This record gives sequence, structure tokens and C-alpha cells, in this order.
Amino acid sequence: MAIWQLTFHLVPREAVEQLHGPTAIALAAFRPVDLETYDENAESPNYWAGRSPHSYAKAVEALLPPRKSWSPDALMFGDEEGDGIELWDDGVRVRLDMRQFNEPFARAIVNLAAANDLKLVMARTGRLILPSYDALAREIAQSLALRFVLDPGGTLELIGRDRG
Repeated sequence: MAIWQLTFHLVPREAVEQLHGPTAIALAAFRPVDLETYDENAESPNYWAGRSPHSYAKAVEALLPPRKSWSPDALMFGDEEGDGIELWDDGVRVRLDMRQFNEPFARAIVNLAAANDLKLVMARTGRLILPSYDALAREIAQSLALRFVLDPGGTLELIGRDRG
């Protein structure tokens, strides 16, 4: 994942509600790992149990060309450094390239999610959002990826201060 890519996941709404209730606002399993508190033996829920993300391959291929996967467990589409979608056995990861934002592609992903009763989960925060372009646009506007594209030096400086 490149700093200029906004990454989010698609998860079935029904599974989220069964595991966390209908008012869940974030999924801890999708937040970055804190190495000080990380428990390598803890299991994350499989939101895709009983469903296959691979079943979306034809719909995704209509949006992005397939690319060679580096894992036998995933179908990959698009460009690793640009817009991309990965269909894993237990998840769907989407990356939007903020350097060359493709609004029709972003809208198509939201439409795919809405048509299949999926929610979007933002990778940096674990925040759940409804499959609506307006909701995604708000996330994009606040994203580190967009901040980097608009001000690379300032963003890297800010990241350095935060980790210092």
C-alpha cells in the first residue's frame, strides 16, 4: 500500500450486525496493529464466513483488468501502485489512487457495495461507512492519502513528528 492510496475493505452488513450489532461504528480488526499490544494468537472475525469474495470477480473485472496475483489465495485487479482491488478468501481490499483520482471507479465500487449489501471499512481507522459516494467522499477529503498528494513534504514531516 502506497501513501497516496486510500485503502478500505468491503464487508457484509449482515455479518457486521450479527457480530457487533446494528449500531457498530468501527471494526477493530481493520485498524493498524499496535505492536506493543498485538496478540498474535487472537483471532479476528471472518466477516465473509459462508460467502466468497471471489464471487465478485466478474463484476470487479468489468471495472479493472486482472493482474498476476502474488498469492494463490487472492484474485487481484488493477495496478498495485494505482487503483486496485484484491479478492481474498476472507476479504475484499480496495485501493484508490489519489494521485489520479478516478471518480467513476470510486462510484462503481460504492454501487457494487450497495447492490450487494456490503459496508465500507476504512483501513486506517476501522470506521464503518455506508455504501454511499457522499460518505466515501468525506473519507477521501480527510484522508492521509489526499493530504500527501496535495502536500507531500508537509505530510511526511507531520508523519515524522508523530512517530518521533
